[in-house]
Amino acid sequence: MDFSTLAKDIAAFLTPFLPYLLKAGEKATEAVGEQIGGAAWEHAKAMWAKLRPRIETRSCTGEAAQDLATWPKDADA
Repeated sequence: MDFSTLAKDIAAFLTPFLPYLLKAGEKATEAVGEQIGGAAWEHAKAMWAKLRPRIETRSCTGEAAQDLATWPKDADA
């Protein structure tokens, strides 16, 4: 398994949801996430639940997630 490709695919899938996932738990965020994603939103939340603890423990990955949520079209993010 090519982990580099897998990581890119996961990032690509999660990118549209990151602004909402980073604020998960807020009632308005949940409602918007459900409206834009339906089943994809549920998958994104499940994926994020597994990834978030590791991402938050490393400052560089946490920053990268914030950057990607803020600038989704930026290749560096």
